[in-house]
Amino acid sequence: MAKKMTTVLLTPPEQMPRLDVSQIPDYVAENFAQAVYESIRRVYNDPKVQADFRRWKAEQAQQQMESGVTTT
Repeated sequence: MAKKMTTVLLTPPEQMPRLDVSQIPDYVAENFAQAVYESIRRVYNDPKVQADFRRWKAEQAQQQMESGVTTT
């Protein structure tokens, strides 16, 4: 069975720094998006990650089938 992930907040949400994304220049946002995309693409191309994703997807389908939930 897959491990369940939990989120641990070290800083209370009201104390988290705020970021006004409207102040980020387009070229910086585009460069950031390209870097993130490339990182995700590299990780996803790993056969172990692809196998884990297929396993997760099958588990999700099984859970939906057992609970009677359908998606389109």
